[in-house]
Amino acid sequence: MKNGTNAAVLVSELLGGDGPASKIAEDFIALRCSDCLRRDLDDMRFSTGGYLCARCGSQSPTT
Repeated sequence: MKNGTNAAVLVSELLGGDGPASKIAEDFIALRCSDCLRRDLDDMRFSTGGYLCARCGSQSPTT
């Protein structure tokens, strides 16, 4: 993950195919929430916890 206070995932990490971001990249490509596995195209967002739907993103302490 990116150093500093920003919890963003770098595109190079997503496309690298290894490390903790590979699961997030797979969820992004499949258009599914990393937490609940629901497919939700409205307001999906990246965080250190994964690619999260609005419901899981609001409950996650890592967003």
